[in-house]
Amino acid sequence: MVAATSPNIWFEPSPAQSGSGLKVLVVTNMFPTPAKPHLGVFVKEQVESLRALGLQVDVLFINGPASKLNYLRGLLAFWRQVRKTRYHVIHAHYVHSGWIARMQAGTPVITTFHSGEFYSGKLEYWLTRLLAPRIDGVILVSNMLRKFLPGQEAWVIPCGIDIQRFRPIPQAEARAKLGLPKDKKLVLFAAADWLLGELGAGHP
Repeated sequence: MVAATSPNIWFEPSPAQSGSGLKVLVVTNMFPTPAKPHLGVFVKEQVESLRALGLQVDVLFINGPASKLNYLRGLLAFWRQVRKTRYHVIHAHYVHSGWIARMQAGTPVITTFHSGEFYSGKLEYWLTRLLAPRIDGVILVSNMLRKFLPGQEAWVIPCGIDIQRFRPIPQAEARAKLGLPKDKKLVLFAAADWLLGELGAGHP
């Protein structure tokens, strides 16, 4: 069940109580929606994996990319939720969600930086530099991102892969399933939909 305060801000409670008693709140601006079922699928898969291990993991989704004002609205929803439930840890994804998670005292905050913070512009970069030493744990999805946070202690945890969905198969079989030519040399780009224009999608 998803409790929505608006189409751009909603809360998904854990479907079952944690066997371990550990309660985690995930604050994220990336999570699959009906309009964009691929958005932040790696966050959803991480949440589901933790739930399968017996943790109670609730999700607060804030659609900041749709409008920066949603972060302000999301902050109010965040405060309501942490007043209602006492969590053992808050895990934020992306810098703006991390700042929202930091706007409380008493619950440890971990933030995963997904690289966009370092390439989206100076504002996101400096917000990240300011946030990192003010939280309890920093996660980077790639070791090469350490250069953007010199001297900062951080765990490097790449986004996981669903090996049931993504697994090696013979090239000829893969091309046949996708309707691709057997012998033509092909280059595959895996990217977010907003990058397709920059990558020249639709061009030979």
